[in-house]
Order: sequence, then structure tokens, then C-alpha cells
Amino acid sequence: VCESPRTQRRALARVKGSVSNARAGKAFYAMVNRLVLNPVARGMGIGSSAVRLELVGSQLLGLAMLRYVLKVEPMASLSIDELKKYFSA
Repeated sequence: VCESPRTQRRALARVKGSVSNARAGKAFYAMVNRLVLNPVARGMGIGSSAVRLELVGSQLLGLAMLRYVLKVEPMASLSIDELKKYFSA
């Protein structure tokens, strides 16, 4: 969501806004749920409110904060392929 040119500007605005605004944080989380978690849940045949998926969501939100808002290295400069490798290990 944050890497796609089509959704990047809106997603990053929500990530940054979520730091100081609970409403913005909830909006970003809803977007992650709609675009990432719910499709994964459907594909796995489990409910979208499953604890495991909520934990995945929290990891994605934390990654977005580290990579795009705080720009913590090496997270900020890793390629998408490198991130995939680390998350799938």
C-alpha cells in the first residue's frame, strides 16, 4: 500500500497523521484491513477479525512507522524484495 504509486500518497498521509490523531490512525488501519488483511483472510478461509491477522496488521503498521515516518535504518532503505525475505523467514 505504501509502495504503490497509486496509493502511496494517501497511505503515507494516514501513517503520518496516525502519530498525532487517533481518527487518522483508525482510518489507516481500516485501509490496511480492507486492502491487505481481509483479502488474506478470505484466501486462508478465516475470519477477518482473527487474532493472528490482527497481529500481522500490527506488524505492518509498525513497519510503516519505522520505514516511512521515523525513517529508521536499515528498514528505511531496504528493497521490497529484502523486506519480503526477512518477513517470510
